Amino acid sequence: MNHDQPLRRLLDELQAADAERQGEPRDTPAYAEAVNRVDRLMKAVWREAGEAPATPATQRAPQPPNASTDL
Repeated sequence: MNHDQPLRRLLDELQAADAERQGEPRDTPAYAEAVNRVDRLMKAVWREAGEAPATPATQRAPQPPNASTDL
């Protein structure tokens, strides 16, 4: 018995939704709806995997500048 079937189905659906999103012109209601669907599926994939999603870079605390990149 394969216990990964629900996760595999979610990943397949996520891939199809992302392909659909990429086919929509930006700044349209259809694109915004497709983005929301992809976001919901991503959250469902993380839940099914039993892990918490990574924190987006825009929500992380600012990092101190790296001296090696300071020109």
